[in-house]
Amino acid sequence: MNGKPSRPQNGSPSLDFIIQDHSRLLCMHSASIFDDHYNSIKKRYYNEAIQFLSPFNWATQRWWFQIPGVLAIIFLSYNFFNIVAIFLDYGYFSSELLQLEVHLSPIAGKQSSITLNEFNLTRMGCAVWQGNNITLSVLQNSYATFIISLPMLEELTGFSVQLPPDHAPLSGFRLKSSKDNGTSWHNVCSSDQRLTSAGIRFLSMPDVVDLPSDTSVSFDNLLLWPMVLEAPMNYLIFALLAISIGIAAAYHRPLFGKFCFSVGCFLLFLNNIACSLGYIFIGKLRESFYPGSFALAFLFGMLGMRFRESSMAWMMTAVGVYCVIMDCIDSFAVFRDPTYLADFPPISASILSVMGMFLTAVRDLSYRRALRYEAAVRAAYARAIMSCQPAEASLPPCFGPEETPSSP
Repeated sequence: MNGKPSRPQNGSPSLDFIIQDHSRLLCMHSASIFDDHYNSIKKRYYNEAIQFLSPFNWATQRWWFQIPGVLAIIFLSYNFFNIVAIFLDYGYFSSELLQLEVHLSPIAGKQSSITLNEFNLTRMGCAVWQGNNITLSVLQNSYATFIISLPMLEELTGFSVQLPPDHAPLSGFRLKSSKDNGTSWHNVCSSDQRLTSAGIRFLSMPDVVDLPSDTSVSFDNLLLWPMVLEAPMNYLIFALLAISIGIAAAYHRPLFGKFCFSVGCFLLFLNNIACSLGYIFIGKLRESFYPGSFALAFLFGMLGMRFRESSMAWMMTAVGVYCVIMDCIDSFAVFRDPTYLADFPPISASILSVMGMFLTAVRDLSYRRALRYEAAVRAAYARAIMSCQPAEASLPPCFGPEETPSSP
């Protein structure tokens, strides 16, 4: 290059002009000189490239990151207080007219009647109403009913039954309540039910005998202590985690945000493990599956942030798909309650997986753009160097032996 390259008339320097100008300065001066134009055009591609190495830092330093953060805080806080309000009167029902259904197992054979040595309506484990030596006639559809009329409106949480030692094999009990003098009945307590944070779900009676072999059995709607860890505590930790990451993003402290994310995932992992073990301890094996399986997702998120942050996009997809699969297994196989997914679809897990796939596609697009930019820079830089130095002159340190440009 014999002279300074001409600057475009519109005032916006082209990439070739910037590189040639920078190369001319390298030829005239031995020191590395970067002008403002080169730095400004380089900054945009640096912001895209940083997504590959530290996507968490890149996201938390964007103003738009505050919008989903604020929405997440509002959503999580609302869910926390909503669940606390539900749990305050969880499991209670009141009625003056109740009906007990006793379902026989198919292996019981033909039975004409069932005898209950004792039947109690309970509130928090204490008997409110008691009946002794009750005989129930078996109907053609293999279940017997018994109607209880209470003298006044009682607030109840469950019931207990004492059977004779030689009782016929049973498949379950169901207690129903009526508020229109027996015209219609609705379930209030059952031997096969699912306690969730949104309320009690009554499942279909199994065909096989799965009741305890004891002659005395009891069923209650009372809130189980692992449920307090499973729902409200999870939402509380999520809300505090979102607030901490939002503060870190607002004050441009990405390292503090990473620390909060790792600590939050670890607390969620411990909380769900404690919840699962609590269910196992009280004999609720089916309920232990859901928190135990989701504890692995939080552990995966914590380890991924610690060791493979650059793969955060596809990890979001993997965790989202994993959570959807666990939801399906829990509903279809563990509880045999497929309608649960229709009532409570895994929206959060689905959004997480879709976001992960979208970010993966954006990352791959930016990566291809960065490769094209790098190739253009190297080619233009080589042309500029060769135009102001002899071919046999030494090349700048950025070119290795295999990268030596060919002579024009």
